Amino acid sequence: MMHTEQQEDPVIAEIIEASLRPSLGRVAPEILEDMRLVLAVFLATHPEAMGVVESLRPRAALSNSGDTVRGPLSPDEVKPSQKLRGTLGRTR
Repeated sequence: MMHTEQQEDPVIAEIIEASLRPSLGRVAPEILEDMRLVLAVFLATHPEAMGVVESLRPRAALSNSGDTVRGPLSPDEVKPSQKLRGTLGRTR
């Protein structure tokens, strides 16, 4: 395997190896290296491919049980005194 950025990024390397596995033994080694290079560049630079790579990265474990960030409340979680009305979102 060549020394490229894919070796520094285990997620990209794993994607590439899984993608090329069916071609091993069927394609010349030089062609496999070219395919690795093209895939490495594509996965590291294409905006949508980068999103897929990021989604496959393991998430860091929480180091403590502190506050967590939550999204907006669902309608069931809003207290009656907080319910919004109208298009301006004024409370009652």
